[in-house]
Order: sequence, then structure tokens, then C-alpha cells
Amino acid sequence: MLRQIALMILLLCLAVTGEAQLRYLPQPEPTDSITISLLTCAPGAEVYQLEGHSGLRMQYGENDLVANWGVFDFDSPGFAYRFCKGETDYMIAVYPLASFLIPYNVEGRRVTCQRLALTRAEAAKVLELVDRNLLPENRVYRYNYVLDNCATRPVAIIEQAVADSIRFNTPYLELGDTPTFRSVMSHFHSYYPWYQFSIDLALGSGVDQEIDTRLTMFAPAVLCRMMATATVGNRPIVDQTTILIQGNEQGTPLAPTPWYLTPLTAASLICFITLVLVGVSISTRRLFKGWYALLFTVQAIGGLILTFLCFISVHEATSPNILLFWLNPLCLLVPALIFSERGRKWLTPYMWANLLMCLVPLIGAIFGAQVLNAAFYPLIFTDILLSANYILFSRDSNR
Repeated sequence: MLRQIALMILLLCLAVTGEAQLRYLPQPEPTDSITISLLTCAPGAEVYQLEGHSGLRMQYGENDLVANWGVFDFDSPGFAYRFCKGETDYMIAVYPLASFLIPYNVEGRRVTCQRLALTRAEAAKVLELVDRNLLPENRVYRYNYVLDNCATRPVAIIEQAVADSIRFNTPYLELGDTPTFRSVMSHFHSYYPWYQFSIDLALGSGVDQEIDTRLTMFAPAVLCRMMATATVGNRPIVDQTTILIQGNEQGTPLAPTPWYLTPLTAASLICFITLVLVGVSISTRRLFKGWYALLFTVQAIGGLILTFLCFISVHEATSPNILLFWLNPLCLLVPALIFSERGRKWLTPYMWANLLMCLVPLIGAIFGAQVLNAAFYPLIFTDILLSANYILFSRDSNR
């Protein structure tokens, strides 16, 4: 982990240094040939590397440069809060190819170079557009995980240069016939179930709409595969592919998470414990108040996070989210009232409402409104069990 952090610091330092030196690109000589290539770096082990990374290589004269739209400043004021809120400002940096390749060479991640079949005028236009991106008023952009990132930016530059759209003729077959943004993420996060769990918690129904082949290119690894057969007009957009760093085509992911450490296993265990406690509660007429307080406090924390993401953050994909019916700040009522005999009387109508609200995401999933992570089902069932048990306990206590 320390090595990964050191590599990222090195990359960012190189990026900042390179950007300062190459604020405006060196101008090509009239006799210079200009070669533009799409670089794709294989996925890495860190969560921000799971789909790979893209850059735009520019070769002319003595220059061999890479434009990278994946640079951000950790030290900018309020970075952590703005990142959570969705105000994720990334920037372009240009630096020598050798500097760009350093971390990928150390990590053993394959780097693929796809030379683009551009005329000299089109290639010169790419340089002009990159140069324009480097202007102080243009270099920073509002990053969007699926619509505006390190993969979509180079494609936009290329399409502006050729004054036409790139047609992606061969889909990334592993994504199936009806890909969605969520299914693309799930494909690349298969070894990281807790990361996917958090994504499925935070992102709402918007990422479950079927998308066309073109939109799947937000993942650099997908873009690389589809560019191989892509066309502009009647010509292939790629005329030569070379491997700059052999590395591993699948990147350097961690080993798969053992089944007993996955979210589904943890959720199933919580559900099983709850089922046992509910059985004991029914037979002994005892309410396990500490268990209620613990689980509903955790749910309330999740609800506060979802409320922030849905109503305060500007992330496009976080709202609407039907999980808010299940996880919401009202869950705080349980730890606040359950230890008081007087307070518990007020919880009965809440438990009825909570039981009904827990059914909303389940019904929504059945009708395709939003895809739920497999681990959510035992957790929602746990909530339903606790609500029903409390209602029965309250009814018996009032007899």
C-alpha cells in the first residue's frame, strides 16, 4: 500500500511539473510529421484503477508527450468534502511519455498504444485542441465518473479533430447484450465486492438504464477494445497497435475476496442472528433492545449518507435512490426511544411505517426500477423481522 501511495505522489508531482513546463504545447515545425495515439493502461489493484486509465500520446519533432485528464489536487481547499459532494474537479496535464509510463512499468500493468489514422491536418487539430485545454480557464473540468472522464475526454478531442463521430462497431462482449452503467462497474469490480456494495448503496436507479455500446466506453479498458474495430466514415480509426509495457492485460487486481468475507456472507450472518433473537424474543417475551439500537443506528448512518447524496450532493447518479425508503434518518428514532418505556409506545406506529417502507425497494427491484446488491436482501429482511417482532411484542405487552 505504501508503494502505491508513493507511486501516486510521484505521478502527481511529475504531472504538476510537466504541466507547468508545458503550459502551452511546443509548436510543430511545418516539416514535422505528427502522430497521435490513444494510450490505455491496464486496470490496477486500487479502487480508482479498476477500469484502467487513458491518455493521448502526441509525437512530433523531438516531442513525445502524453495528455492526461486524470490529474487532481489533493491539497485544494475542502477537497474531501467537495469530492463527496460531487464537485470533483480534475485537470489536464501534459508531460513526457517516459514520465507517464513510470508507475505502470513498476506495477507491471500493460500499456497499449493505438496509433490513430489521422491526416496531418487532423493531427495538428488535436494538438491545437489539447493546447486549448491547457489554458488556465480550461484546464480544470468537472469530472463525471461515467460521462466525462479520462476516457471520454480523448474521444471528444479526436472527434472534434476529425469533425465526425467515432462509430464503435464491436461491443465489449463480456458486458452482455443489455449493459448498464452499473453492470459495467460490476464487471470490473468482481474481485472487490465491498467496493461494489458501497457503489450499489450510493448510486440510484439512473445507472440501471440500458446504455448503448458507445456509452460503455467510460471504462478505459472497454474503450481500448472497441477502438480496435472503430471507424470514422469509411476508414478505421486505428491503423497500428503496439504494446509499450508488456505487463498484464488484466492489470494487477487483488486476489478474489473469500466467500466468507463478502458483504453477502456478512449480511446473511446478521440476518441469521436476528432470526435467532426474534425466535427467543417470541418465546420469552423479551425485547433485545441493544440489538435494535445497534442495527438501527447503523441504518440511520447509512440513511444520513444517502440523504446527503440524494439532496445535497451534485452527483448525477445518486438520485433517485429507492434505498432511501429503507435507509433514512428516521431510523434514529429506534435508538433514541427504545430504552425508555414511555418512548417505546411511540415506536409502534414507526415500526408499521418502517415495515411498509422496507417493501418499497424489494417491489422496485422486482419491477426493474433499481437493481439491488445481493447483500441488501438479507439486510432488508432483517429490518422487516425486527419491525414485525416489535409490533408483536408491543401488542402482547398492551394486553
